[in-house]
Amino acid sequence: MPLHDSRHKRVHLWQEVTEEWIYHFCTLLDLGGVESSSVKMHKVEYVTPELTRRISDHAWSFQTDKGLKMLFLAEFQSSTDAILILRQATYALNHLLAGYESRMYQLNPVLPQPILLSLYTGENRWQPPSLAELFGAGPEYRLPFPAYHYDMRHMPAEKIPDSPLLRTLFDIERIDEPQGNAYATALQPWIADGPYTDLQRAFIDFAIATLARWTLDNRMGWTPEQLDQEWANITTLEELTVAERMVRTKLDALLEERETRGEARGEARGEARGEARGEARGAVRARREDLLDLMANVNLAPQELELCRRGLEQMTLEQLPTIGDVLKVIIAADDVSAKMLQMCHPPE
Repeated sequence: MPLHDSRHKRVHLWQEVTEEWIYHFCTLLDLGGVESSSVKMHKVEYVTPELTRRISDHAWSFQTDKGLKMLFLAEFQSSTDAILILRQATYALNHLLAGYESRMYQLNPVLPQPILLSLYTGENRWQPPSLAELFGAGPEYRLPFPAYHYDMRHMPAEKIPDSPLLRTLFDIERIDEPQGNAYATALQPWIADGPYTDLQRAFIDFAIATLARWTLDNRMGWTPEQLDQEWANITTLEELTVAERMVRTKLDALLEERETRGEARGEARGEARGEARGEARGAVRARREDLLDLMANVNLAPQELELCRRGLEQMTLEQLPTIGDVLKVIIAADDVSAKMLQMCHPPE
């Protein structure tokens, strides 16, 4: 089953955030202005005849000043889902059917038109298959209503919606690693000094949850329970900055520790063997072993790992990438396999 991103589910419960998406799509699709009083959130849940309970993330109905009735449905994914578009279409159609049968929606003269949105926050680039691709059909085989997919961490910056609220979510999502006070800085354009509104606090909570996920994804040594306990009371930008700097300090220490450990291990192995220039050879061997250990834990294909091993064997100590170099590539989580192969390619 695909993994849902609870951080975005929580922050998008705020009508102010969802309304920004609605304004964005009304402009994009030339639907007219939004009648704010018409925006309503719906619980999207139904039980299939086979008693399989299915839930979509969010559904909001609204009307425009052009007289259009619309239905906005959003999914928040942190993992890939090969049949995402099929799942979204199912949610939309079943919601409309249930709304019609309960008389929430009526044919006067038409049902609301769906707009589908998927927000993806996984570490690797991903574009879900279209209906045509799923069924092996031509490009004309598509949904009769618009569906948009936003890969939040990788999409071009110019395609991010021009909304301060939404851009803030994208800015936080796209922070590669804690650096200075990057998370707090992303919030500062529209969150001034306290007292904070409830919505502003929700965005601070979103930033804290994103920083916590980063530390867990990158094996910083904390457990979810420890993070919940340590960061439960963070409610201001200043406190968020302190938490971010604490993570950065721990990351720098971890990089230095692993680098030092690799070099020291190499020296010890070289001395123990008593070879001529054994210290240097031991260091080279130890560095290679440490590098391969790291690479084996990032889901490289066996043939890619073998190519890396062969490349590293042809390098001197000065030519080998450092442990820190490799960790930064892993942490960045962007085209990791290609960058690993490039780092392991011996110089001409």
